[in-house]
Formats: sequence, C-alpha cells, structure tokens
Amino acid sequence: MTATGLEPIKVRLGPRWAKLSDSVRDLFETAIGRFIQPEDVLLTVGEFTFMVICHDLSLAEAQLKFAEVASHVCTRFFSEEGSKLCIRNVVGE
Repeated sequence: MTATGLEPIKVRLGPRWAKLSDSVRDLFETAIGRFIQPEDVLLTVGEFTFMVICHDLSLAEAQLKFAEVASHVCTRFFSEEGSKLCIRNVVGE
C-alpha cells in the first residue's frame, strides 16, 4: 500500500489552492492511473491523500513510482523548482 499526501502542494500554492486544488487532484489521479494495474485499488482519502494498493509491485518499486508521480505533478505546477518539493510517500506491506 502507498499513501501520498498533497499538503505540501497546498502550502506552496497558498491562496491559489482554492482555485487549483481540483486540477492538482485530477493531475495526480491521471498520473497514478498511468502505472496502476486493473487489479490495483486507488482510494482518495479526504482532501489531501491518495492511497494505492498495488498487487504486483515491491515496496521499492511502489516508492519509486510514487516519487515519479509526485515529481511529475510538482514540475507541472512549479517548473523545475517544483521537482524539489517534498511530497511525503508512505509505503508499507
């Protein structure tokens, strides 16, 4: 299982979060959808957290994939500077 929180993006966007939050969430869902398999499960928990239960990925593979997703989304919203924004990914069995 992997969980990714969007709180750091909200903080970085500040007052713009209200206008961009749907776009950020949509972009995350699309990016996650590119790597999950049909048997995987994607859940949205509250306003800030995505959880994915991956059946065929190791812990290391899941961590890498979510780091790629986070980097892609942050770069999209904040250019190269955004790729350094820390988004917390929690991976466990």
